[in-house]
Amino acid sequence: MALRIYLSPDAFSGTKFASSETLRQKKDCIINQWLVTVRHRVRAASFYDDNVIIDSLPEYLDELAVLLSPSKEKHVEVALSTVRTSREHARQRTTLAHYTLEDVLLEHDILQDLILRETNPEDSLTVAEVISKGVRDAAVEFMHQQLAKKEALLNENHRVIDALQKERELREQFVAALTHDLRQPLSSARVSAQLLQRDPDGPSRTTLIARTLESLNRIERMVGDLLDATQIRAGHKLSLVISECDLAKICQSVTGEVATSAGDRFVCKFPEGTIRGFWDEANVSRALSNLLSNAVKYGDPAEKVEITFFKKNDYVHVAVSNRGSPLSAAEQRMIFMPYYRANSARHTGKKGWGLGLTLVKGIAEAHGGDVSVSSDGGVTTFTLILPIDARQFVESTSSVRTE
Repeated sequence: MALRIYLSPDAFSGTKFASSETLRQKKDCIINQWLVTVRHRVRAASFYDDNVIIDSLPEYLDELAVLLSPSKEKHVEVALSTVRTSREHARQRTTLAHYTLEDVLLEHDILQDLILRETNPEDSLTVAEVISKGVRDAAVEFMHQQLAKKEALLNENHRVIDALQKERELREQFVAALTHDLRQPLSSARVSAQLLQRDPDGPSRTTLIARTLESLNRIERMVGDLLDATQIRAGHKLSLVISECDLAKICQSVTGEVATSAGDRFVCKFPEGTIRGFWDEANVSRALSNLLSNAVKYGDPAEKVEITFFKKNDYVHVAVSNRGSPLSAAEQRMIFMPYYRANSARHTGKKGWGLGLTLVKGIAEAHGGDVSVSSDGGVTTFTLILPIDARQFVESTSSVRTE
């Protein structure tokens, strides 16, 4: 609630106070008159309520009353305290967007005029010295805080510019990798189409059609990954088709597909029995495929890749571990960001989009789960965490269909 003190027109008339006790008695009058004058003369004050404008003025007047008391004990300490109060007031004003240094100085001038008007001549010098010292310190503090804010803003701008520069570099690397990866299936589809055009009824017709379809399907998967990664980066969840499925069978199927090009490098550690739950089978397969391909691509080729399953509460954890170059703490924090590739990945010379792990995280979060990474002792482990029943997390979205 705003502080308001209602006074009669004669509140500031009458005998000048000759002691600190009188100052204490007229403190509310001074505050009220100061507030009225500040609202009239300081434009910035119109944006804030009374309590914000008054700030520490009551404490300041109490300290000044002590300075005017007959006892001279601790006067130096009290004088310093009033200066500190002025400084704190200036610091508070820097948090108010509309205030300027001129506004702060004007507020002090108004206060000084009001107090001197009511002060005995023998006290005027003391009051003027204390307030003048407070004004100087308030001005210095205000300028210091404003400079600190500007420096912080400048540093933030530099940080944003650096981040944008890094993102641009990552995008350029991504475009280069995308162009490289798309060229091969496009070339294959074009050659197959040209051969079919020359001899549409030839003996290799079936093979050429199959090769063309395979190339087009590969392009479609690439474009799908790119569109999904863009959706994830924009903060949107992926659309899912939820059905009951067996996670162990999904893993066995994905392992078999990746093994056709990676060889027999996988060691699967499944619990006894099935691991059934409600997930989007296609997207879970895609997430596991990305994790396994990532482990094969950047792990030590002489070492096995381990896949471990375990249940914890209402969630199932799928951990994919490989030996090889470790990930630093900074890389682990960045590893799921779009287009990001770890130093070890870039130094291998192997092409990559930097979207695989982004998709894994997006798929996990769309299910109401998550993905984590750890890298210690030469072993890097990515753990996919999924709720056993993802329907409770995704059925509220209109884009989800449950089979």
